[in-house]
Amino acid sequence: MKKISFTGDVLCSDVHDKICRTETSYDYTSLFSSVSDFLGKSDFVVVNLETTLSGAERGYTNAPASFNTPNKFASALKTAGIKFVTLANNHILDRGLDGMFHTIDVLKNAGIEYTGAYVSEDDSNKIRIRRFGDTTVAFIAFTYGTNSEHHHFLLNGENDRLVDILRRQPDRVEYEYARRSLPLRAIRRVLHKILKIRVFHDAAGTLDTASPKDVRAPENSEYEARMKEKIARARERADVVVACLHVGGQYNDRLGTYTKYLLGLASETGVDLIVANHPHCILPQFYLNGVHTFSALGDFSFTPGKWFVDGKYADYSIVLHVYVSDGRIVKKTFSILKTLTREDGFTYPVPLYDFYCNPQNALMREGLDRDCRRVLKRFGFKASAPLIREEYEL
Repeated sequence: MKKISFTGDVLCSDVHDKICRTETSYDYTSLFSSVSDFLGKSDFVVVNLETTLSGAERGYTNAPASFNTPNKFASALKTAGIKFVTLANNHILDRGLDGMFHTIDVLKNAGIEYTGAYVSEDDSNKIRIRRFGDTTVAFIAFTYGTNSEHHHFLLNGENDRLVDILRRQPDRVEYEYARRSLPLRAIRRVLHKILKIRVFHDAAGTLDTASPKDVRAPENSEYEARMKEKIARARERADVVVACLHVGGQYNDRLGTYTKYLLGLASETGVDLIVANHPHCILPQFYLNGVHTFSALGDFSFTPGKWFVDGKYADYSIVLHVYVSDGRIVKKTFSILKTLTREDGFTYPVPLYDFYCNPQNALMREGLDRDCRRVLKRFGFKASAPLIREEYEL
């Protein structure tokens, strides 16, 4: 029986860049040092790399729609035990095609495999299938978009297949917004800023990454057909097919119309498992058409203090473990990670179980119990004793 683990989004903030800077380069090893032993218990670790590795000449920035991280970040991922990354996400073209090609070269040199973005059409046509003992597993990755509404880089006929996207690239913002009462938002603002009462709120109010009109839109049918075709080819060649989707509005408590549509679409194509990310917080797992679907695992690596939204428990994330044998998935479990923040602002993930069991953190256990219960509720998992565990069986 082999163990494959999936984490939430992996990003790198300017706080990490500043603290991890050495005299001549960068060293991000400390970012993952607290989870390397944890990840080492898995035979294969898959993450969504939501930043480019585009080189210093293209500028190291991480504005909300523009990420580029030093190449050394890939070395830290590899050292931590991460062997495979999905690149189909909204940040993959933040430095254009040249930045994407550079990212793929850096990953190759670090010995990390990838899918979702490619160097050529031939590369795009290759289904990523890996053998784990007596079981073959195919990994497919698609994204709702590439931030084209911000940087206006549109793929054309010659390079249209270099990123696995699910709809036509928009040139303006077309999101679904959550309805919120303006008086209620004003009251919350007063409570928080004047009376110093901490309240839960969604700063952006974005429910989904696309408009409901994108559901079954004719202009998107070509891209949806590509996903179906790719999954069909994977189904013919692999025992297990995993679809990694980059979908969903950020920091929400529920799924938007378009995200529900995409998850449903993927569940009808013959996949065995759907692992989605992008909301930057944990969202529920459930079954769609008999397919176990994980709508958001949260952030594996991020800086909660930079774009943090109260009430979403964004400093927690899920690591999904899938055990395969005899040509099928035989067991699924998950673990909870917590993001800690040092005095200098540096953040790093740790297994919640290890942190909880450490005698030095005994005084924090009541708060950790409370958080864990709420995180499990967000994930759609019924809490039972013992509350905090190394792995929870699904």
